[in-house]
Amino acid sequence: MGGILYRKTGYAGVFGLGIALIAVDFLLRLLVIEKKTALKYQNSSSTDEQRDENEITQASEETPLLSGQKTQQDSPDSYVFRNEPSPWLKKLSILACVHDPALLTAWLVGLIQAMIIAAFDSTIPIIAPDYYDFDSMDVGLLFLAFGCPFIFFGPIAGWAVDRFGTKIPTVLGYIYLIPVLLCLRFVRPGSTTQITIYAVLLFLNGIGVSSVGSQSVVEAGAVVEKYYKANREFFGDTGPYAQLYSINSMIVSTGFTFGPLLAGGLKESIGYGNMNAVLAALCAITAILSWLYVGGRRSFSWLKSRQENAAIEE
Repeated sequence: MGGILYRKTGYAGVFGLGIALIAVDFLLRLLVIEKKTALKYQNSSSTDEQRDENEITQASEETPLLSGQKTQQDSPDSYVFRNEPSPWLKKLSILACVHDPALLTAWLVGLIQAMIIAAFDSTIPIIAPDYYDFDSMDVGLLFLAFGCPFIFFGPIAGWAVDRFGTKIPTVLGYIYLIPVLLCLRFVRPGSTTQITIYAVLLFLNGIGVSSVGSQSVVEAGAVVEKYYKANREFFGDTGPYAQLYSINSMIVSTGFTFGPLLAGGLKESIGYGNMNAVLAALCAITAILSWLYVGGRRSFSWLKSRQENAAIEE
């Protein structure tokens, strides 16, 4: 839409639409009524009804938005803080969980995905005019090849996370991205054939990037939920979920910030093909760390954890 508007109306149409969408978003936010506020004005007709409302309120505030995915079963005791966290941590209680490798890896998964998306966003508008003499509308249409998989394959990836847990979809998704990113080294200036090759490769990369979109927030929510259940006195009644999702947003924003910087710097210094090779290497590292820590692995000191588990079984 941006490409079409820019060709037909210039900057005014593009940013006019953006401002209109922001205005609609702002108005919708004003219309939102939080459940706690609504319950203050709702008359309860029975004790059972009131209890149901309280359960709904508790579920909305004390549980992660996405939970219940299949993970390796860990002992609840392994999430209990052995040493009492510092009092100042209660102001930002999520920091008490950041030593967990599963949580850190979950954030890495989201960071790398955001960086890859930002890399494509920043390089496609440069490569397409340089290689194929595309204008803004043509570039916008080329983005369809990369963006459509998010619509069709994103829900499938989400179903796979619900069905198989976070580890397998994450590892397979990042392993899949390695060869398709490397194939972008074959992109060359040229005729319609080269344009078709580039569009197909963008579509294949879109499948891979869309397949690793939900795992970060699901895994992070599951890890923090276990710490919350094991340390309710420390986290309080509502838990650290608002802090968690704020940090998730920060991680994604960081990826969108540094992704274009990384992609632009690498393209200028080592070329477009080698830039994608570096992204493929980041995917390989992420796949390895996901295999080690996503979905239930409890500690960086994995050998010590195995010994402790063996002692418990004995």
